[in-house]
Amino acid sequence: FARKKDNGWLPRVAVDGYFSVDRDRFGCPDIESMEHARMGEGSKTDRTVTVSVFPHDVISLSASEKHDQISPLVDEEDATGQMSNLLRLATQCATREDYYQLYEDGWKDAERWVKEEEERGYWGANTSERRRLYGKSLESDPRN
Repeated sequence: FARKKDNGWLPRVAVDGYFSVDRDRFGCPDIESMEHARMGEGSKTDRTVTVSVFPHDVISLSASEKHDQISPLVDEEDATGQMSNLLRLATQCATREDYYQLYEDGWKDAERWVKEEEERGYWGANTSERRRLYGKSLESDPRN
């Protein structure tokens, strides 16, 4: 974007968070490294949960483990339509109803994550305890 001031042009650029972080973070900032740079010491971040309007698996947002991700599930019946709609909402004007629906869908994704956290027994656990529980669940998973 540019705006004319006096007889010159002033550059105006809007940059989404996606472009400010590594590809595997897909717009989710690394709070731990930001804290380290700001504080000049070890991080005080207990946990980072990546949140995305796009399904983590589809966009390859791999900066966090599965239990530290909040996003919609992939629409198995119409994954292409789901992504097309989300990209449309991210890049074009939409109706108020579209944005309300997106908000409600995000709320449902967060509620599903909280329920899963409670079922795993992670809710309120510190990082080391949560990692221990997660490792234990992987050991007992028949798929491993």
